[in-house]
Amino acid sequence: MKTLKVLGFSITALAASVGSNAVVAEELDFTPGFYLVATAGETTIDYSSSLKLGGNGYAIGAGYDVNKYLAVEAQLNNYFDYTVNGDNYSVTGTSFRGLARYPMGSWAPFIGYTYASAQDTLTVNNTTYTGAGTLSGISIGFEVAMTETLALRFITDSLETDTAVEATVSQLGIVARF
Repeated sequence: MKTLKVLGFSITALAASVGSNAVVAEELDFTPGFYLVATAGETTIDYSSSLKLGGNGYAIGAGYDVNKYLAVEAQLNNYFDYTVNGDNYSVTGTSFRGLARYPMGSWAPFIGYTYASAQDTLTVNNTTYTGAGTLSGISIGFEVAMTETLALRFITDSLETDTAVEATVSQLGIVARF
């Protein structure tokens, strides 16, 4: 339910940022150059099928359009952070992604490869435990133009480690090209 509230707030903020004009289907401009990405959504981590944890998080990052078909990105991620009975568990990290896309006017589906680092922190009775690891996998999603330089993005990453830990990160956000 929290994810729906976050997504609803994100969509409302996007609509407000466009102003009183309706979202117009513009053609996305993928000329070589930099862009910023801000997304929010839900992460689920499956620890060897014996324990599943997850929650809402966000990511901010930057990318570079190499051409209209290829891009590279780097992001800082707060996968989730929650407290139960005074105990806190959080997972943060970075991700690096290569994307291949197929522009189709006002929208562009894409697929990519993501390499991510993650650090988890568990605090119980004022004692902190940490762990770290890397994940990699496939990303799929699409961007829909709001203007020539602003796009709405949906992305989902399906990541795993060599020790059978799997993570699914699904986010909605904004891409701003300049």
